[in-house]
Amino acid sequence: MTLLHKAWRWVAGASKALKALLLTVVVTALAIGAVTLIRGPSPLIVMQLDTELLVQRVARPELSSIPVVNARLSDAGNCAALLTGDRFTGVVRPPAGALLTYHWEPERLLIEIEAPPAAVTLLSNRNEDECGLQLGRLQIALAPGPGMSDPSWQLPIAGPAVAGSEFGAPLAPDTGGRRVYDLLRGGTISVYGKSLDSNRLFPVSDNTFEIPAGSRVASAASLPLGDADAGPSWYGVALYDKLAGLQVSATTEAGELLLFRPSPGAQRETFGIGLLAGLLGDRGTATFAFAIAAFFAIGGLLISWMSLWRDPKEHW
Repeated sequence: MTLLHKAWRWVAGASKALKALLLTVVVTALAIGAVTLIRGPSPLIVMQLDTELLVQRVARPELSSIPVVNARLSDAGNCAALLTGDRFTGVVRPPAGALLTYHWEPERLLIEIEAPPAAVTLLSNRNEDECGLQLGRLQIALAPGPGMSDPSWQLPIAGPAVAGSEFGAPLAPDTGGRRVYDLLRGGTISVYGKSLDSNRLFPVSDNTFEIPAGSRVASAASLPLGDADAGPSWYGVALYDKLAGLQVSATTEAGELLLFRPSPGAQRETFGIGLLAGLLGDRGTATFAFAIAAFFAIGGLLISWMSLWRDPKEHW
């Protein structure tokens, strides 16, 4: 005789009160399961970061085009005709799947494009002349030009990204040398839920997280070159400030966001939104969830109460 068969015989021989109790437990478990299975849209994560390094994998080239003025290219290749002297002024469009890196320094900005094999980086000028560079790596250096004492370069963000790098033991600089940059100076992350029935946003209780300096915030553990999965995309802008670094303002729709903070070992935290917070924050979802729970709870109580009204001719 199997264990399941024994259990069924035991239930069949139980009293009505015990059967009602078991039924109440079952329907309550079903109610909890129904509420748990409610899956809403991914939450909206809003990031305000001060960083010296931002790396992204280009997801939408049309949104990742970078306007530059008097930029110095590491290799102009077959596009030398678009240059004025040794400088380029126009728009640089990295290809899809490329790794686009912004390096901040106090007096200049270094942009690096690492393209997949056979991918083409497009250059275009104001006359709409276009030229394609098929280079594995292209570096673009921007520095303040004459009369440009306070540069305000605006850099697009459109793809899975990483901000900053974990702070490690810095190397001693040479005399007159520069320190190693690429640190995340800090910032905040805010989480907003999205309702099931519309695109309404609602704040989540205690939804703001402080990001410590020297950490790294990322879409995924790594950003592979090409079209491999690299986590959710960020969309926004990075503003260059010669004192404050890159001022990143971006959003992403994701169930999680990774934080790597400096510690003796690998330390990774995950930012996200809990199911309970999402259910209680959204009025429509909360009403639906409480209606399900109340229905099953009241139904279970009624079943238990009715089972106590036994037939006088019937024995327990």
